Amino acid sequence: MHILILGPFPPPEGGVARNIAAIRRYLIRENHQCTVICTTRNTSGHQTGGVFTPANAIEFLQHMLKTTADIIHLHIGGRINWRVYTLLGICILFGRRRSVLTIHSGEFGISKKHNVFFLRYLLKQFCLIIAVNKQISSVLERLGVKPDKIRVISPFVLPFIERVEVPHDLMEFVDARSPLIVSVGLLEPEYDLEIQIAAIQSLIKIYPKIGLMIIGSGSLEAHLLSLIKQKNLESYVKITGDLPHVITLQMISLANVLLRTTRFDGDAISVREALFLGTPVIATDNGMRPEGVITITTPADTVNLTSAIEKLFQQDSSTVPVKNDTDIDNIEIVLSLYKEIYQKIANFARRAPVK
Repeated sequence: MHILILGPFPPPEGGVARNIAAIRRYLIRENHQCTVICTTRNTSGHQTGGVFTPANAIEFLQHMLKTTADIIHLHIGGRINWRVYTLLGICILFGRRRSVLTIHSGEFGISKKHNVFFLRYLLKQFCLIIAVNKQISSVLERLGVKPDKIRVISPFVLPFIERVEVPHDLMEFVDARSPLIVSVGLLEPEYDLEIQIAAIQSLIKIYPKIGLMIIGSGSLEAHLLSLIKQKNLESYVKITGDLPHVITLQMISLANVLLRTTRFDGDAISVREALFLGTPVIATDNGMRPEGVITITTPADTVNLTSAIEKLFQQDSSTVPVKNDTDIDNIEIVLSLYKEIYQKIANFARRAPVK
C-alpha cells in the first residue's frame, strides 16, 4: 500500500508535522510505502527519501502528477483560507475516491468565516474525514458531512523519550531556574505569549529564580525579545527558537509546568506529550483538553494565569493531576482506515466493467 501525505513535515517541529512524521514512521515499519509532499515551509528543503518540499505551486503540481499512491491524505490546520481551499480541491482532483482529510485546526471549530457552500461541497468529496476532537466533528456534521464518513481520532503521542546531548546554553538556563516553566508553540498572536511573560514578571516576587523557556519561532520573535529586554527579564525568559523534537521533549520533562495559552486550539500534541511525561499542564479552556489539564478561561489574562501557576506550585506534587497515555492505538486506527479504504478501492476496481 502506498500512501501520499500532504501537510507540514519537520523541521520545524510543529504538532501537525510531528503527527505526520509519526504516521510515516509507522507505515514504513509496517512495510508500506509513504511519500510526503510538504505544504508549508520546511527548513530542511527535503527532496529525497520520500519527503519532498516543492519550491512553488508548479513544483507541487508536478509531484502530484507523478504520484502513484493508492490513498492521498491531506492534513490541514490553522485558518481556512483560499490556500487551504486550493489544497482541498487539488486533493479531490487527484484523489477522487481515495482521498482522506484530517482537520487539526482549533479555529475550524469556532470560526464563522467559512465559505459555507463551497466548503460543504469540498468536504463531501472526501471518502473519509478525521477530526482530532468532537468539536470539529460536530462542525463537520453541521456542514452536511455524513456521520459515517467522520472519525474522531486524537493525535499520536510519541511513547518514549530519547536522551540526547542538550545544548549548553539550554542546560545552563535550566540549571539556573527553579521552578521552570516551558511553553511550546508558534511565536504568533494567537498564542498570547505576552501574557506568559507578564505572569513571570509577577511571580518573580514569590519565586526569585523562576524561569520561562519559550520553544518555537514565528513573526513575533523580534517583538517578544524587545519586550523581554524592556522589562529586564533576559535572565528569566529564554526564547530558544525551533528545537529538535527530542530536545523539546527533554525540556518538557524537566519543566515544573507546561503552558498553553492559545486563543483557539485543536488537540495540541505538546499538551498530550507533557501529560505522558508527567509534567503538569496549564492551558486555556478550548472545551476539548485531555483529562489532567488545569484549565483557565479563554482568552488568557495575566491575573488568572498567575493565580493558576501559583496555586499549582503550592500543591503537593503527588496531588497534581497528570494523565499518562501513550495513544499508540490512535495511529494503528489510522492504518486500519487506510486498509479499509484500500480494500474498497480494490473491490470497486473488480466490479468496474471492462471496456
